[in-house]
Amino acid sequence: MEAGITFNCAEQAMMYGKAVLFHDREIAEKVLITVEPREQKQLGRLVKNFDDKIWKEKSKRIVYAAYKAKFTQNQELLKALIRAAGTTLVELAWPKKIRALENKRQEGFQGGLSRVKQGNVIRPATCAA
Repeated sequence: MEAGITFNCAEQAMMYGKAVLFHDREIAEKVLITVEPREQKQLGRLVKNFDDKIWKEKSKRIVYAAYKAKFTQNQELLKALIRAAGTTLVELAWPKKIRALENKRQEGFQGGLSRVKQGNVIRPATCAA
């Protein structure tokens, strides 16, 4: 990530990084002024000169930097991450899904990741310190 830029969420950082990677300054600037993650993701889909092969090669670095910043700049999130050591993290975009998973966890749910819908597993490489 570029020094001196403050992002409002990891999605903004990732979509900004994607636009910069493909030299799309127009989309990069739009991502920076957009506050909703859903809109940021939509802008990321509009990046000019996008090449899936390059994205697959380079995206880990961008995603890693975004999540590292997210968890190291917010002490409460960092504490929660440390408490979650040894577990598989799942990022969910919808509060209803988060509440449903939390309720199932409290009920002793042992269904595993195959039962989780519409979530992104945060891979160990992304969470590495």
